Amino acid sequence: MIKGKNEDKKQHILDAALTLFSNTHDVKKASIETIAKTAKVSLATIYNNFGTREKLVYEVIKLLFKDNIEHNRKLFYSNVPLTQKIMGVISGK
Repeated sequence: MIKGKNEDKKQHILDAALTLFSNTHDVKKASIETIAKTAKVSLATIYNNFGTREKLVYEVIKLLFKDNIEHNRKLFYSNVPLTQKIMGVISGK
């Protein structure tokens, strides 16, 4: 049960970081304090889950790649024409 709660907090942190990174268009402009406030967790929780700011950024990038790969996999196996698949991969939609 506790593991699930920690995973929820970790996901909230990742979501908050991704939102702030996207809004500022620069990972350096989103402070750890702002990420913690947005995720409604303490600074200690962020550092306990990720260790460093760099590790948090890395995990957000990993999440983006994972989501992108899953999107492209679904698109690849869909019944849409090849040109639409290619455009979907390029546009991310």
